[in-house]
Order: sequence, then C-alpha cells, then structure tokens
Amino acid sequence: MRATDDIDSYFAQSESKRYVVGPMIDISLPLGFGFEADALYRRTGFRTATGSFAGSYISGYRANTWEFPLLLKYRLPLPWIKPYVEVGYAPRRISGSYESIGYNVDLLTGKTTYNTGRADWKPDVGHGVVAGAGVEFGGRHLRIAPEFRYTNWSDDPINLYGSQGYLVNAAANQIDVLVGITWR
Repeated sequence: MRATDDIDSYFAQSESKRYVVGPMIDISLPLGFGFEADALYRRTGFRTATGSFAGSYISGYRANTWEFPLLLKYRLPLPWIKPYVEVGYAPRRISGSYESIGYNVDLLTGKTTYNTGRADWKPDVGHGVVAGAGVEFGGRHLRIAPEFRYTNWSDDPINLYGSQGYLVNAAANQIDVLVGITWR
C-alpha cells in the first residue's frame, strides 16, 4: 500500500489506487545476507479541470506502473523473528493514456465548439534508489514479512505545465507499506 501521494499538485486530483501487487523472489545468502527481486504493479492516475467564461476542459490520465526493485538484504540473527534492512535499485516503467473533453466559446460570435481527445501517454522508464526495513516471522516454510520501503525517483514521468506554469508533477519520494509472503 502506498503511504504517500504519487502526484505533487494543487491543481490535479489523484485517482491512483493505493494497492501494490506483484511477485517476489527472496534468496538467502550466507552470513544473514539475502537478495530480493520484485515485480510490483500499481495503477496511477489523476484528473485535472480548468475553466473560465470562455470554455472548460476536464482531462483524465491513467497509467500502468511496473517497478522492479533489486534489493540486498541483511537479516539480524534472532531465533523467531528476523528484523532486516534492505537497500537497492529499482527501474520503473509507466505507460497509459489520457482523455479530455471540453468546450470553447468564441467571444465574438458566441458559438460553442465541443472538443474531445484521446492519446497515449508516452512510455517512460525511470530509476530509483530504494531503502527499507521490516521484520520476517513465521513457521519453517511459510514466512510473512511486513516492511516499510522508501524509494527516491530520479525522473518525473508526470510533468504537465500550462499557461500559468507548474501544474502537475510526480512525487520524487515514495513510501510504501508492503507485506511479503514467501514459501521456503
């Protein structure tokens, strides 16, 4: 579950889903170390609305986001629960589409023109630095691992500017609350 907002804007309303789902692979290494690879999916979206006496527009942006964190983990050697810390790198791919609907009023003639549009959101690949901490517990084979994970993204896949300047940007800092379930 995403704990932070995914857009940075006073102008747009986020319509992103808070859930995050996907498979993970967790490989134990010697001396308490481990390696984890994830494929995390989330739905991203937001809506904007602008208007005046000369027209109005509503736009909706929807995208699929895939993150692929590669993490080095260190588990503390305790018998029943295993607190851990992790650091790593995460590439991210985002792609989708946007739609808009609106109208313009010609102030000289009073004629109203209606417009609709749909286009693809140009796919974007970004990169992030990841750090996290959690605790792993469970039986011999089934393990449950709740964690907090922080990602700092180096790119901005949502970067909309209008005639007034800054409108909508993707948040560079992301905090997730995740629960990993593994079978060993």
